[in-house]
Amino acid sequence: MPKPIEFLCLANSRKMQGRCIAGLTPKGKWVRLISDRPNGELIQTEYRLKGGLEPEHFDVILAGISNALPESHQPENWVISGTPWQLSGRGGAKTQLKLLEKALYKPTSLFGNYGDRVQYGLLEKTPAEASLALISPENPRFLIRQNFRGNKQIRAIFQFSGHEYSLGVTDRAGEAAASSLAFGEHPFSKVFSVPKGGKVFFVISLSDPAEFDNCCYKLVASILIV
Repeated sequence: MPKPIEFLCLANSRKMQGRCIAGLTPKGKWVRLISDRPNGELIQTEYRLKGGLEPEHFDVILAGISNALPESHQPENWVISGTPWQLSGRGGAKTQLKLLEKALYKPTSLFGNYGDRVQYGLLEKTPAEASLALISPENPRFLIRQNFRGNKQIRAIFQFSGHEYSLGVTDRAGEAAASSLAFGEHPFSKVFSVPKGGKVFFVISLSDPAEFDNCCYKLVASILIV
């Protein structure tokens, strides 16, 4: 069994009835921790830290892993071993700024195009090089609308490398803060407070293929303010 993996937690987002947790290793490599369930979501007993703590952004965590499980749409996946996770350090957002800036996504389009999804069939032919991306969004704001199921949906609108995106939000803090907003577009400052000189980062994640259209959706899995 591989040694436990240490990572800086940069995403602890909603996935079905569980969580999707991902981050960067000390060498700046992305990892996504998954279970052996069909959709890979983690349940509370699997991601809780010793002492019952919840993984938070910028926690340094030591997690047991059993094996790598790269997929055509998510090459960063590692299956957890089931051993309790350990907290190595907490609360170092500012101290991690250099690592974040070094890890910024360099391609000019998010996962190969300028839309909000990638066809899974294309990824089966040409696997994704990455399904996690750290970006510094320009002019971020929120859109509250109704999705095709008739449910309230929170989306983030922003520019990246000269192109505008509108992506669903699974960041739990963002969802909670924006849940009371009326339908329509709202400034970022109405949901999050950014201190003077602060920086905003988004972690963009590529989802599993959706059953209704076999597409992998780009999601704002994490909203980070440093």
